[in-house]
Amino acid sequence: MVTPTAKGLIPEALKRIGLNLSEFLEHWSRGLLIVQWRDFSIAELVQGWNLEELARESCLTLEELEAIAKGAKPSDTALIRLGGLLTKPVPNQDPLSTEDLRQIRTKTFPPAQPKVGNGNGN
Repeated sequence: MVTPTAKGLIPEALKRIGLNLSEFLEHWSRGLLIVQWRDFSIAELVQGWNLEELARESCLTLEELEAIAKGAKPSDTALIRLGGLLTKPVPNQDPLSTEDLRQIRTKTFPPAQPKVGNGNGN
C-alpha cells in the first residue's frame, strides 16, 4: 500500500533520477539501483502529525510540539512521551522507541564540547 505522502513524492523522485516507475522497479529488482534511506530529524517526524492529535496522544503541550516541529531540541520527557507514537518514515512504519529518538536527538544536537583554556585560567 502506498501512503498519500508517497503518492505525491514518487513522481518528483522519479523525475530527479530520470526513470519512470516501471524502469525504477526493474532496475531496483535486478540490483542495479540501491535505495538508501536518509537520516531524519525528530522535527520532521513531528511535522508528519496533526499537532493537536499528537498533543492528546503524547500528553505534551501544543506549544512544546510546535517548538519541536520548528527544530527545538526535545527534552527527555518529550522523548519518553513520543516514544512509540512516532514511526520511521519508511514502508514498514516501525514505531520508534525512546532510545531510537534519543539517538536521533544526539545526531541532530551533538553534545557541546568542553572549552579548553589557554593555561592562564581563561
